[in-house]
Amino acid sequence: MDGEKGVGKDAARAYKMAQLAEKTDTPWGYKAIARCYKDGIGVEKNTAKAKEYVEKALGKCKNGKCNHDDLKKMLKELEGAE
Repeated sequence: MDGEKGVGKDAARAYKMAQLAEKTDTPWGYKAIARCYKDGIGVEKNTAKAKEYVEKALGKCKNGKCNHDDLKKMLKELEGAE
């Protein structure tokens, strides 16, 4: 999504890829779509939707298999934006 390593930024494609990731029903997929809504990547910013997806991601985190701290930080930022 950030255009790293010589790859150009394409917000619309990033959002489409995040939508595909969301369908995997994993914390990473939900985090990807949440970031799009949080930052307005390929879609209009929507704090409520971003928060919803971060909460879904946290709900999918089990046995320390994802970065709770990163998700909690994002949730805190979103709650401060409301």
